[in-house]
Amino acid sequence: MPFRRMRTSIGLGVIFLAHFNYAASPSTSSPSTPQYQPIAIEREYPSYNVPVTSTVSETEAIVTMIRKRNAAVSSPQAQLIAQCIVESGQRQKIDPKLIAAVISVESAFNSRASHGGAMGLGQLMGATARRVGIQDPFSVTQNVEGTTRYIRSLLDAWTGHPQQLGLALASYLVGPNRINPKRGVSGRIHRYVDSVLWHYDRAIVYRNQILDTPKTPVYVPPVGPLAE
Repeated sequence: MPFRRMRTSIGLGVIFLAHFNYAASPSTSSPSTPQYQPIAIEREYPSYNVPVTSTVSETEAIVTMIRKRNAAVSSPQAQLIAQCIVESGQRQKIDPKLIAAVISVESAFNSRASHGGAMGLGQLMGATARRVGIQDPFSVTQNVEGTTRYIRSLLDAWTGHPQQLGLALASYLVGPNRINPKRGVSGRIHRYVDSVLWHYDRAIVYRNQILDTPKTPVYVPPVGPLAE
């Protein structure tokens, strides 16, 4: 398909189902028939579609997220990825913690990840990479920018829909042409969306912890008459 590949797994994300009222109703269909349910995110995320005000705390939170998610990522690499995510989020007016959550599920912040033709941090297919202006999908800066542009385009595609965030994330997995809000989506797509939101929640927690941590005052020796 022109946007994203269909995958047999949802990547490396930890899966929790707390965000959805996802209980399939009794059905006489065969067990192999997918049960489609509407996307209905219970929690509100008021800031996913706007730039952040404190880039320092955002960068620190994403570095923490990267290091906890993938200990193999070096500190300089984690800092580079986090800075690229924050800068791209500012340009595209997206909460960088959401971008980080998508990347966390897609590649666990492994910039060399490659699965089924999908490449780099955001696991973009070749056609999608070219569509968003990526020449080197394994470049941290290019892939983060391309991933952010793609997320922006999917959010824009669902502008005005009450489930904009969930539908955009579902579209990231399978492509917007495969998402029908009236029909609902399969359990596999629900689990993917919920996994991204779980990682998004963790990033929010890390940011809040940083903001709530008291800063140690820096002692400045007195100068002039006070020093005597």
